[in-house]
Amino acid sequence: MSNYTLFIKNISQLLAGSGMAQAITIVATIFIARVYSPENFSDFGIFTASIALMLTIGTGRLDLALIQVDRKKELSNILFSSITILLLSSVSFLFFTIVIYDFGFNLTNIFLIFFGFILTGLTQIYSNLYSSLERYGEIGELRIITAITFGVTAFTLGKIGDFREHGLLFSSCAAHLLCVILFIAKTDIKFSLSTFKTFKSVIIEYKDYWSLDTLSSLMNTLGRQLPLLIFPSLLGSTIAGYYFFSQRIVAAPVNLIANSVGNVFRKRATREYQIEGNFKKIFIFTFFRLLGLCFIGLIFVLIFLDERLVEILFGNQWNGMLNILFLVIIFYSFKFVISPLTYSFYIIRRLHWNLIGQFFYLLMLFLPILIGYKMNLDPVLIILLHVIGACIAYSGYLVASYICASEIRGEY
Repeated sequence: MSNYTLFIKNISQLLAGSGMAQAITIVATIFIARVYSPENFSDFGIFTASIALMLTIGTGRLDLALIQVDRKKELSNILFSSITILLLSSVSFLFFTIVIYDFGFNLTNIFLIFFGFILTGLTQIYSNLYSSLERYGEIGELRIITAITFGVTAFTLGKIGDFREHGLLFSSCAAHLLCVILFIAKTDIKFSLSTFKTFKSVIIEYKDYWSLDTLSSLMNTLGRQLPLLIFPSLLGSTIAGYYFFSQRIVAAPVNLIANSVGNVFRKRATREYQIEGNFKKIFIFTFFRLLGLCFIGLIFVLIFLDERLVEILFGNQWNGMLNILFLVIIFYSFKFVISPLTYSFYIIRRLHWNLIGQFFYLLMLFLPILIGYKMNLDPVLIILLHVIGACIAYSGYLVASYICASEIRGEY
């Protein structure tokens, strides 16, 4: 297992920087919340959600292919192709919203979303490029710089009345612009114009990314967002509020660790697959360590988490949230252990399995909700069924991922 010392070091580097960036963002939010109104944050929420939704297709998912490539020429070709698709997507959005339908956005917001879409997409592309180059420490450093830039810019603009309305949106664009400039300046994989023939060859080579994986990503986004739309009407605003708040508390640290582990796992597993013909060893190594961390976290939660602690941390208005918080913690415990390992589908290019898995995941998320609602069950029981369905889906993903990791190269 000593062979995986570098694997653990890389995860630690990425976690340290990302964790610090998240902490800075939380502290900054406390301050900027004092100078912006709820309406300003509502606009910012629409801005970030719009960009996140468009980015599911905005790069053709080719940026994910960067992580599995080592040769500089191929990295350069994929970089050119993903940026080309991003620019085409952003221009299409701008044309559509100005000429055809504006979705209720004013012209200033349209242009800010346009630039935010490009800059966030470039940040995502170059972050995956740096993951491919295994420059994890620099990714963390640049995330810290991005968080500081956003916090300082947003607070400054919030103090100026004329800029407050769009201060959060502009600050996000400014932070990502600085991050992109630093990414580009520090890498030796330079963006250069290529021929249409090169672009076409990349599109053909990675067609499963922009076809199958784009659809999978859209379905995954739907799975995350749909509860926000249906829970208030089905379960009532109070229970829905408990669920959303619990999810916000638990999701941040889980996603931080899971995404960091997933990126490093994918790069190391790809290399092991190329050398040894499968990547079962790194899969088992990663699974048991994630399982151990999850077990320690659950023990900690069971010992210390109670109604009194919830009241101390969040206030009296959150009394009654504890049961739902426990259920959400179970949900994200499965996600924490299993989601980094689902990159196995990408390593052996079996993305149609991932698409089937996303259909199964959506079914297991929302069929229990429908059954519970039709049976007129208590809202907490409906959420329990929802969580059980998610855990079953993640367990299925674990089995499928292990099959991918165990399969000898060339058998499929």
